[in-house]
Amino acid sequence: MKSRSIFPVSFLVLTMFAISTLVWSAGAGDPERTIPYQGRVEMGGVPFTGSTAMSFTLYDDAAAMPANQLWSAIYDPVAVQGGE
Repeated sequence: MKSRSIFPVSFLVLTMFAISTLVWSAGAGDPERTIPYQGRVEMGGVPFTGSTAMSFTLYDDAAAMPANQLWSAIYDPVAVQGGE
């Protein structure tokens, strides 16, 4: 019977474990904290230019009554030029 070394298999398994651990840990930590969104500010159907306060609120389920508020912030002042 021919003797085989388990070194190549063990090395491969350990290497795959190390790589998967690194990939998993790279994805760990704080989640992305930005939500891509673009809109326009209009007043009376005309693009707004000036300074104004803006408030933003996120809910967990818009269909639920009442929905649970997850986050809210007010930004004041916000400079707006031509609705953007």
